[in-house]
Amino acid sequence: MSPKPKTENSTQVNLLHQAGLSKKTQLEHDDLVECLQRLEAALASPAPGREFEWAGRAGAELLKIEASLQRHILSSEGEGGLFAELDLSRGAVPARVEKLRREHEQLLEHAKRLVQRIQNGEQLPDFAAIRREAADFLAAVRHHYSKEVDLIYECFWLDIGVGD
Repeated sequence: MSPKPKTENSTQVNLLHQAGLSKKTQLEHDDLVECLQRLEAALASPAPGREFEWAGRAGAELLKIEASLQRHILSSEGEGGLFAELDLSRGAVPARVEKLRREHEQLLEHAKRLVQRIQNGEQLPDFAAIRREAADFLAAVRHHYSKEVDLIYECFWLDIGVGD
């Protein structure tokens, strides 16, 4: 059975579907950015003499980031999700998607490690070291976010010169 030629209607449906996936990913990213900003505020709050309160607030914000990341990962990597809809026949796209998948795992593990460091029980948290590690984590999340946004734009919205 030969594939059906693309009709104007199927192209419009595909564009609407891509726009919906793009919007959904944008909302997930917006949620994550809000969580990142709240974590930054928690990390920047005064810690000396109130390390346990500081750690409680920062830990709570990290747990929210972890949950937001998990939702995004399930959404983008799941059946019918963003990664399934990208044009994997295009050059470097499959390798880029695989790298983003690996980064999802790494970011989630990094968030979990930070939560464990902050919620270390009876020990006084080393807030300076946690702040440094969290800064690296925040930068990694933002860099990952940028790569996802670029890939969505390239795959869904740029006309790369496919013949008419």
